[in-house]
Amino acid sequence: MVLPDNEDGSSGFTGEHSEKSGTRINGRIRSALWSLLPSFVSRPIRRRYDCSYNEDYDGTDGAIPHPNSTSYLNGLRGIASLIVATQHNIQEYFTLIHRGWGDQPSDKHIIQLPFVRLIIHGSFSVALFFVISGFALSYGPLKKIHRRTRTEAVDALSSSILRRPFRLFLPIVPVLLFSNIVLIRWFGAFYQLGSMNILPPQASFWAELQHIWAEFRQTVVSRNSPATMPQIWTLSVEYQGSLLVFLCCQALAPVATVQRFLIMAALFWWQWSLGHWALGLFLAGMIIADLRELRPKLPTLGKRTKYVAGAANWFMLFMSLFLGGWPLQGNGGVTLGFSYFNWVPTGNIPQQWFWYSVSAIMLVVSLENMPGGKLQSWLNAQWVLYLGEISYGLYLVHWMVWMNRLTKGNIVSLMTAPGWMSFWASWSNFVAWLVGFMMALPFCIWIADLHWRFVDKSSVRMAKWLSDALASKGREITSAARI
Repeated sequence: MVLPDNEDGSSGFTGEHSEKSGTRINGRIRSALWSLLPSFVSRPIRRRYDCSYNEDYDGTDGAIPHPNSTSYLNGLRGIASLIVATQHNIQEYFTLIHRGWGDQPSDKHIIQLPFVRLIIHGSFSVALFFVISGFALSYGPLKKIHRRTRTEAVDALSSSILRRPFRLFLPIVPVLLFSNIVLIRWFGAFYQLGSMNILPPQASFWAELQHIWAEFRQTVVSRNSPATMPQIWTLSVEYQGSLLVFLCCQALAPVATVQRFLIMAALFWWQWSLGHWALGLFLAGMIIADLRELRPKLPTLGKRTKYVAGAANWFMLFMSLFLGGWPLQGNGGVTLGFSYFNWVPTGNIPQQWFWYSVSAIMLVVSLENMPGGKLQSWLNAQWVLYLGEISYGLYLVHWMVWMNRLTKGNIVSLMTAPGWMSFWASWSNFVAWLVGFMMALPFCIWIADLHWRFVDKSSVRMAKWLSDALASKGREITSAARI
């Protein structure tokens, strides 16, 4: 029954209103269907053919921010995330990628060569993540500190500290739920790492939910990661590093630039000496961000000195890409190219992670020393920045895409199909992997795109809302106390 709204007893719902309501509903349905497509597909089409489309109003359309002086680092993070995803796919079928050329008599594959191996070397990419995070988290506050707006810097840090756990950990919840409930419990379609066995479901649905909660909890408080998302061991490290960087920014805000730089260098060396390479990388990122703000205040280099510094910077870039390919497994110190550096003491840090860390720092420093150069402009290309935007989603979802029956199941089926090996001879396994990978990669990008727009962005908005609400409540309490 429709209750009357007007004095004449009519409901107020005219035919024109109903028509407009129907148009609105149809528009929302159409918009929802469009949003399910990858953003790089839907946006150009909608701009051209959908008269009602307003990309400034649509919060889920996947607009890529315009390049700025630091956006190249987001592009670099996007490429690194894609490399991690690729490594996690290919290592299921070819463990030789983790060894260097000549480690074993059979290790004579092109992908094992220095430089070449970088295209599937996710461990180096992880070290890059930590340096970039240290830079990105500290750059805003440090910028305010350099401009003498320290109160604003402290306020921004308080907000960042409140938002960070939600920003990091909320986006993993939908992936854990989908992997455990849909892929494992309902379809029985999730493979174990390095095995053809399917991960078994829990005894009951309630037990499944308890299991998911336990996996989420262990991800937050330890470096242990769930079987469905082993790659997220880095998230607890990210959170620790974030808090360390925020604390350093807060504590050193009143300190002069040179003294702050020296204190940060000492803290970095302390963490490095203890073997805490990951936390050291966050501090290194903060130091690089501080140097960026300090650079305009430094004296201008002479022509000859500038030439020498430029040559040294290119050499540092070259060495970062060379040493960043240090093999993850086996005896990397005896393999082609790396044997010349086997004598370098690495202290309490495992040899491979020592070189990944050093190389990640050198790579970011060398790129920072090329403002406006070709390399930065390439990393600011639209498609690279797109990878940067979906990088966190890609990092979180790629495992469930690679390890289900549609991807791994099809690759293994091809590898074991009658006649496949005889037709492709020694290339049979590689061709089977390549076919499966090329079919699954667009699907992985699509899922990462959806995660970015609907989960990642929503987590950011929720974290900001919560931070603003708590800050507002705090101001009310402070005002009441003063009265």
